[in-house]
Amino acid sequence: MREAGPVGVVAGSPPTDHSEINEAGLRRIPNSTLYAIVRRYSERVGEPTRPHGLRRMALTEAMGYAARKGWPLPKVLEFSGHSPRSVAILFDYADEFEDAQGQLADLVARGHDE
Repeated sequence: MREAGPVGVVAGSPPTDHSEINEAGLRRIPNSTLYAIVRRYSERVGEPTRPHGLRRMALTEAMGYAARKGWPLPKVLEFSGHSPRSVAILFDYADEFEDAQGQLADLVARGHDE
């Protein structure tokens, strides 16, 4: 029987080699398990989402935080795991962030919610 080790939220299919623990000492969570966890909690709170939706939200929040702190974009790229060549993906997230901020400002200005 294997000893239970720390579990990490490291998405992806299970490793095909015998190294079940990543560099940080965390065990991988198979995609199917991650989807089941996210689906169960999203149903509980009544807000449908998928793991990728949570990732996008985390990166959008990270971009806002980095901007407020004056941190350069490579810090967010490092956090995201994207290569420096995929910086365009982060600009898509930035556009979504600005659009959401504008929509929220409009709702507040009108004094009611939708």
